[in-house]
Amino acid sequence: MVFGDDGEIEPNGDAVETSLEAFGAEVDHSEGSGRVVKPSATRFGIDDRAQTSQRTESDQRSLFADVESGQQTLGGDDAATRCLFGDEGGDNGGEET
Repeated sequence: MVFGDDGEIEPNGDAVETSLEAFGAEVDHSEGSGRVVKPSATRFGIDDRAQTSQRTESDQRSLFADVESGQQTLGGDDAATRCLFGDEGGDNGGEET
């Protein structure tokens, strides 16, 4: 790179190419499809895809508590709208004040 007459940086024609391999990284040069392989049907309108197994255990938890209809918190708020993962000090149960 060189400075031009107007003070702007301009390329001088000497391109420097580097790769991660020059720094010791292993680079996979194979062509990837970029898409997740999903089962597809053989004909339109017929769902003959192979069944995939579903995981029974999960790290996900419910966002709201399982409560009975009309159940209230100790403060008198509606328990069904009380988010389990809210601000500990000032949670207003998802209601605007």
